[in-house]
Amino acid sequence: MNRESFNSMRRMVLVSIVAISATATTAVAQEGKYLELDPTKFDRPTTIDHEWWPLEPGTRMTYEGFTVDEGKKIRHRIVE
Repeated sequence: MNRESFNSMRRMVLVSIVAISATATTAVAQEGKYLELDPTKFDRPTTIDHEWWPLEPGTRMTYEGFTVDEGKKIRHRIVE
């Protein structure tokens, strides 16, 4: 897999995660219940060692695009 394909895949995964998170957050807010997490089940929560998503502290990503609504081009930007 070349670098361009990897970056493209990484963007798709990130956009999917954002969309799923937004949906899950909406569902939680509507129900008024929150998931209880057991901190003992997370052995190294601050260690980032995923070989396919090697983020370093301070990494920022910017995604830009546009949509067309009623014939008007509307630009958007996501900065993480």
